[in-house]
Amino acid sequence: MREQVPPIEAAIIGTGAQGFWDAFQSFKVGNVEQFAPTWNWSAFFMGGFWYLYRKVYFWAGIAIGLSIFSLIPYIGVAIGPVTLIVNSVVANYLYYLHVKEQAQKVRNAAVDENEALQIAQQIGGVNIWAIWVFAGYMVIVLVAIILSVVLQTRHSRT
Repeated sequence: MREQVPPIEAAIIGTGAQGFWDAFQSFKVGNVEQFAPTWNWSAFFMGGFWYLYRKVYFWAGIAIGLSIFSLIPYIGVAIGPVTLIVNSVVANYLYYLHVKEQAQKVRNAAVDENEALQIAQQIGGVNIWAIWVFAGYMVIVLVAIILSVVLQTRHSRT
């Protein structure tokens, strides 16, 4: 039987709450919480921008910082794919820890369940602007690749 998302956690997660809650159950074995590898396609394709979208700012900074290294010639060929794969495997667990921490903070700050739900709705959900930042980043990367190819082609002709 599928466990329903508690209202506070659902408000914090926002879009896709039940799907995330289902994934979070793999991190609980009896009364013990532990990491278990899962896969997150959105985190794979968006990298650190997925964390921005989900309001997990600390890990967004780490993941985006690592992705900058993937732009370094030669080193990036090794770092880029590894970073994407590791990010995709740990994203749900890191998000689980974030949601759990935020829910605890909300419950500690609120007088009752209604106030807690209101606070969770204010701080939770997703950053739509992160999608636009990601799109802008991809445009910059594509322009850089095109310019690199054009400049190399011109240079090889001379």
